[in-house]
Amino acid sequence: MKLIDKFFTRFYPKEIRGSVFDVDYDALYSSGIRALIFDIDNTLEPCFEPHPSERTVGLIKRLAERFEICLLSNNKEVRVNLFNETLNVVAVFNARKPSDKGLRRGFAVMDSYDDETAIIGDQLFTDIWCGNRYNLYPILVRPIARREQWNIRLKRPLERIVLRAYAKSLGAAGK
Repeated sequence: MKLIDKFFTRFYPKEIRGSVFDVDYDALYSSGIRALIFDIDNTLEPCFEPHPSERTVGLIKRLAERFEICLLSNNKEVRVNLFNETLNVVAVFNARKPSDKGLRRGFAVMDSYDDETAIIGDQLFTDIWCGNRYNLYPILVRPIARREQWNIRLKRPLERIVLRAYAKSLGAAGK
């Protein structure tokens, strides 16, 4: 394995799905996953949408019947608390993903462990790297909206490079 490929593996998800609605939660549960950590912005809703849609509320409520649920966001307290008003799940703001600062705060409240937790998000360098660093099951979903903060737009071309290497590694694994 080339050095660059070895470096990139820290950003590789276990799964890629079109959206949070495309994830096979039954399969996750069957494999031992008991907690789900969701990014908010461009994962559950577009990044400038202050409240979850009815569809998102319905999904989270259904999942909360089987899983521990946590929102883990690098965004500010006001944004995260406003979004969580109707969901009323564990919510961590200023998480500083990919560090473990926010994860530790979330795990302190949830009744789950790292090896039985999936993290679902739209960014390789925050959500997926965080999941891989701390032994979670990272799932990448496509960003919901094209409109994003400037700093995230800067990272998207780099993510495409990593995703091409990921796709190539999957092809090599099948040979």
